[in-house]
Amino acid sequence: MNLGMHSILLPEVKASLNMMKFALNHPERFHGWKRAAMCGFMRFLLMVTIEIVQSFRIIGRCDVMLVVTGFVSFTALIEVDYLLSLRLEVTYRSKRL
Repeated sequence: MNLGMHSILLPEVKASLNMMKFALNHPERFHGWKRAAMCGFMRFLLMVTIEIVQSFRIIGRCDVMLVVTGFVSFTALIEVDYLLSLRLEVTYRSKRL
């Protein structure tokens, strides 16, 4: 179960690192490149924290149903930043940060 969770989370972590890299390499595209890089860093910290917490929760569970509900809640937490970015995309069409 932890391997499946890790394989779901790995692209999200790579995307947050790429977000930081883009903000640092192209500061002219942002009003505040430091804020853009900080958004990528916070996303990275969020994903790593979610993985650590969920790993401990899955290891501590004995019932299969509790493990499955923990996994479902984990995937819902991953989608929060995606839904937030969709909202920002609709709100600000030019420079976002």
